[in-house]
Parts: sequence; C-alpha cells; structure tokens
Amino acid sequence: LSEEALKAFFETRKDQPDDGPGTGYQVPERWTVEYLLADVDLIAQEFPVDPADIEAFYTAHLADWKNPETQKVQSLDEVRQQIVKDLNREKVVNRIDDLILAALDAPAAEPFADMAKRLSLQTGRTTVSRGDRPVIEALGQVDGLFEALELLEPGERMSHALDCGKGRCLLRLAEREAAHASAFEEVRARVLADLRAGKAKALAASTLRPLKSQAGPNAFEAACEGLRRDPALTGKGSAVFEGLTYGATGPFQNPDVASDAKVPEEIANHSRAVQDFFVLKEGGDLTEPAFSEDGSEGILLQLQERLQPEPGAFLKERGPLAERYRDRV
Repeated sequence: LSEEALKAFFETRKDQPDDGPGTGYQVPERWTVEYLLADVDLIAQEFPVDPADIEAFYTAHLADWKNPETQKVQSLDEVRQQIVKDLNREKVVNRIDDLILAALDAPAAEPFADMAKRLSLQTGRTTVSRGDRPVIEALGQVDGLFEALELLEPGERMSHALDCGKGRCLLRLAEREAAHASAFEEVRARVLADLRAGKAKALAASTLRPLKSQAGPNAFEAACEGLRRDPALTGKGSAVFEGLTYGATGPFQNPDVASDAKVPEEIANHSRAVQDFFVLKEGGDLTEPAFSEDGSEGILLQLQERLQPEPGAFLKERGPLAERYRDRV
C-alpha cells in the first residue's frame, strides 16, 4: 500500500468519531479535571461499631448475605465492612454532607490539594474523554459526569456535588480540549491496519461467493482446498486463503424456536449467518457470505442435512394434554 493511498483513506475518515477499529480518527473532546472525594469507606472508619452489634446484625440478616450464584452464605469477615456501613449509614451520610458543604464554601481560589488536606478528603487529577463511560478510576461511576463538565469553564468554580461509586465528589475543570482530527502520523499504523482489513474483508467476501455454486460437502471442502492452494492467489491476500478452513457441526436447533437450543461454538460468533441458515430449505443450499461483528472472520454456511422429528414426537414431549389437539397440530 502506497503512502498516497494511506493518506487518501485517512482523509475520508479523519473527521469521523473514533468508535474503535475500522471507524474514524477524530480525537474526541477531552477534559482535564481535578476532583475532591469524600470516600464512604474511609469516613465509615471514623465511627467505630461494637463487634457485638456487627455479629447481631449479621445473624439477623443471614438471607441478605447469600451469594445469588452459589447460594452460599458469605462469612462475617466477607461482609463486615458492608455491615459497618449499614449500621453507620446515617452518621456517614451526614459527615459526607458536612465535608462537601465545607468544600463548596471554601474560597474559589483555594487549591484542591490544600482543601483535601484541611478537610481530610482525597484529591487527584485525571483526563476524561467524550464517548467514554462516565467513570473515573479513582471515583468509580460518576452520575451526571458529562452534564456537569459541560457547565464548567477552566479555572472557575467547581461543580455541584456528584454521587459516585466511592461516595460523593466535586470536580474542577483544569483544561478543555475540543474534538479535532488526528494528525496522520499519530494514527498511521491504525490507518494501515484498517485499510488492510478492509481489503482483506472484500477479498474474503469475493472468495466466499463463488463457493455458493458448489454442491455437496465434498465439493465444498475441495473448493476451499483449491482456493488455498491456487498459485494465482499468491501475493493477493494469501493470509486470507491460508486461513480459509472447512468444518462441520453436529445437528442443532434454532434458538428462536427452542429456548434451550445452543448454537455450536464454532459458528456462535456469526449470528447473522446463523439466522440466514435457518431459512435454507434443501441440503446443499448456502447462506450469503457474512462477517462476525468485529469483522475478523467471514463465513459461509451450507445446509448438509435437515433432520425431521419422529412422528408424534412433538406431542409426546408435551404430554397427554397435547393429544387432545393432535388434528390441529
């Protein structure tokens, strides 16, 4: 691939949002923020709880400590911290409110580091990007994060109090960076990978389509082998053809019809092709070429055999009541 081809491809996507591989190369809007955190677990430690009260609470609420997956009751040590928080909830909440109000009343110019030291809060600095989940590693999920950042200007007032995974927090905007196109040099490796992937996908699709003319499992397998070994394909996406494989599954049911049906693991990542597969009628029929959601695999499914249920099996499975409706079924 020439440098000119890479740059031309980059130009078509440089202003499109970056939603992962194969999408655009725009750098999203970013905010550099400082935060003050009133950590609920740390504040709970300010209020000692009598061990006897912890044990009594644990015993009185045993059903609450059952693991829903294993149905095993968690030990007292495993839930001790949660019990302390429950017993001290009102005290902790009031303490957090007092600390947040004290921070909001502080002089606007007071550094967060000084405020954190004075009020025994946690502080830090991080970068948040538009399009990310509303999560800051040190805070957990922050409710209303992006809405709060939209209202702030660099160096000015702090945000209103926000609930977060670790407790409650305040934010101050240090810097705002508008969304903009990436420099080509910064994303050249991605452009090359995306362009190669696009060409490989197109090549794989064009390779799979001729296989639709094949009939029977042996012919289908032979066609795959022929494509892999075709000298004319050397240098034209050979990795695609080296990765071309043939396989067969055992019988399976349509999960849209049978609730307990399971699609074989080797094709489970190709939901679109599987949906198309169930409308095929005769042995030897093939689906249209389809790709996995991440675009990493192309697939063509061929119906080898459609097994019909034994006469009356439907009724037998559903018991005597179904016998009354034999004619209608």
